[in-house]
Amino acid sequence: MGEEDQLTTRDDAEAMLRAVPDGRLTVVERAGHLSAVEQPEAFNAAVASFISSELGEAARPHG
Repeated sequence: MGEEDQLTTRDDAEAMLRAVPDGRLTVVERAGHLSAVEQPEAFNAAVASFISSELGEAARPHG
């Protein structure tokens, strides 16, 4: 979620987090509700970190 999100509150995000086994909540700085658009590098880094931690070596690029 974006730290400046006006649509999804932190409490809402934390409730969703509790409902998802092994979920994670990342708060993207200087972003609102569209964090993937507003801060794509930070969003992509958070997604890549999650995938890497879940899949380990299988998630790393080969070549």
